[in-house]
Amino acid sequence: MNKQQFRKWLQAEIRQLSDPEPDLNQCEDAADTVRQAGRVAALLGYPALAQRCAITTRALALPVARVVLAECVAAVDSCSDMLTVQDAAQRLNVSPKTIYALVASGKLPCQRIGNGRGTIRLRPADLDRRHDPPRTGFKHLRL
Repeated sequence: MNKQQFRKWLQAEIRQLSDPEPDLNQCEDAADTVRQAGRVAALLGYPALAQRCAITTRALALPVARVVLAECVAAVDSCSDMLTVQDAAQRLNVSPKTIYALVASGKLPCQRIGNGRGTIRLRPADLDRRHDPPRTGFKHLRL
C-alpha cells in the first residue's frame, strides 16, 4: 500500500465509523482498524503515527477512533510536500551526492522513510533556510 492508497483507506474507514449508536462489535472493529492503521503507518515510514495507533484496549469508542484516523490523514497530507534527493538537488542546483553529504554532515535535516537507512525526504523549507557562506574564486590569489 502506498501513501495515496493509505490515505484513501483511512478516509473510507472514517466514513464507516459514523454509527450514532454503535454496539460492542463495532467498537472492537474500530480498535482493530486503528491497530491496522498503525501497522501500515509503520511500514510507510510514519513511526509517530504507528505509536499513536498502538492501542491495547479490545474496544475503542467510535469518536476516538475517528479522531485518531483523522490525525493519520492529516499527518500523511502534511508530508505530501516532501522532496526526494533528486528534486532537492535540482532545486539547489547541485548534485544528489552533495545533498547526501549535507544530510550526512547534519547541515541539512531530513526524514527517513522506511526501516533503518530508508529513503530520504527533505522539506522545502529546510532547503530554503540553508545558506552557505558565499564562495569566491580568489582563495589562492596572492597580491
